[in-house]
Amino acid sequence: MFSGQPDKQLVINSYINNRWGAEERFPNPFEIGQPFQIRILVLENYFKIAVNGKHICDYPHRVPVEEVKTIYVGGNIRVDFIEFQPPVSVCVFVTESYVDVFYVSIVGGSLGHP
Repeated sequence: MFSGQPDKQLVINSYINNRWGAEERFPNPFEIGQPFQIRILVLENYFKIAVNGKHICDYPHRVPVEEVKTIYVGGNIRVDFIEFQPPVSVCVFVTESYVDVFYVSIVGGSLGHP
């Protein structure tokens, strides 16, 4: 779950077995009235999350990635489109493991006033 509100924090969490896990909070990267893009890179042990091309956090998998069924983006936003990119070949010289890699881009319209 992503939840960002102007002048507040970005909250990332997981809902597992009908319970919310421990929240992880980060400075809010969103601006009222400005379009944004969330990009999620799925790596072997964690998600690498960026907003508008800026790295926000590495979020560890709390369940096996194949069990992830939903991405929820909350707040007063309009989602224009969601794009999934299939796995890509990775150069053998890369030092970080990129197993089961794919990108998710969530492009939103503007954040409205609460």
